[in-house]
This record gives sequence, structure tokens and C-alpha cells, in this order.
Amino acid sequence: MPDIQTIHHTNIPFHWQYQPVRKQFSHPDGGTYFSYGLQVYRCQNQLREPVAYIDDISVCQNFVEDLALRFTVHQLSPVHLHDAVIDALP
Repeated sequence: MPDIQTIHHTNIPFHWQYQPVRKQFSHPDGGTYFSYGLQVYRCQNQLREPVAYIDDISVCQNFVEDLALRFTVHQLSPVHLHDAVIDALP
């Protein structure tokens, strides 16, 4: 299976594209940390429109990149994003 960077730079006409997003967060007990979320885009007529976002899924970049790749390849509907992320958590 291709990596996430390859899949986002192809001419394959995906309707949904998932992209990892890195953000900095702060917690009173743990201090500052970086975590990864997922941005979902609707791709139509050469346009990418953001339609959904979940932040702070995991501090593991590889885990969230794998989710983005799987969800893009299998064209997960954003309606199921929350449940799919919960189901994928270790």
C-alpha cells in the first residue's frame, strides 16, 4: 500500500481525502505536547473543501498517518469518522 504522501499527490479521483494535522496542545498535568488529528476534504471538480475534523487523536504520527491512508483508500464517509477513529484506538 502506498504511503500517505504518495496517495495525496496522485491523480486518483478520490471523493474523500483524509490528511493528518499536527497541533500543539496544553494539559495542566502534562504540560505542552504535540498531537495529531485528521482533516477530511471533499474532492470535487478539482476543488478540496474541508468538511470534517477531529483533533488530538494520538501523539503517534505513524498511527494517524495510517488512519488517513486507510480512510482515504477505502473512502470512509465522514459520517463514520468519529466511530472509525474510536474503533481504531488501541
